[in-house]
Amino acid sequence: MIFIVEIRSEGLIPYNKELYKIDKAMDIYRAYSRFYQIKKDEVLLDLGCRYGNILKFCSKKSCGTDINRHVVDVCKRRGFNVVLADATKGLPYDDKYFDVVFCKHVIEHVLDTPAFMKEAQRVLKNNGRIILITPNILKRKFKFFDDAEHVKPFTSRAIKQILWDNGFELEKISFEPKFIFPLKSLIKKLLGIKYFNFYYKINIILNKLGYGQRHHIYAIAIKIGGDEN
Repeated sequence: MIFIVEIRSEGLIPYNKELYKIDKAMDIYRAYSRFYQIKKDEVLLDLGCRYGNILKFCSKKSCGTDINRHVVDVCKRRGFNVVLADATKGLPYDDKYFDVVFCKHVIEHVLDTPAFMKEAQRVLKNNGRIILITPNILKRKFKFFDDAEHVKPFTSRAIKQILWDNGFELEKISFEPKFIFPLKSLIKKLLGIKYFNFYYKINIILNKLGYGQRHHIYAIAIKIGGDEN
């Protein structure tokens, strides 16, 4: 049995085993890796990696960072290459090292956005890509601040601006697709953890059709540079 405790400023927060199951999380992140077309041979940096789940589906050279010492320790016990680091203060990686920088629900927690983006740009190879996922303040409105650690909201236009300002060319920006299905609860119960794979396959189709719940923005951008890495 695995017990995971998250350390935040207010102290120790135990995770209920029903809220965090490694096998369930793995299936979710397997779907993420497919949805964002992350290839197994790509060297990825997960900024704000939490428990490192996306790293399971990337190259063994892939890395993660987090500012929470406890989750970094958990990642190391799980065999992931994760370090304690704050991107706004510098990352312990060489220039142009990574093929992909993955940043899921992190940028809204960062006050110094320019410093964060500068480091992400520095460690990314020319023509490498950054994947940003963040709540959409225009949809979430005041619910955005239900998470006390949210400090900076974004719109699609703001995301486009920070990417352009930091040397990225936007490839795609959209919203997490809405899963419209009347038997969602029943399907989830029948499929168990496989439901999440099914969910994201349906979402890919719905996303292409333009159905988006607009609660969360995702952007994929390419680092502007020459052909040489």
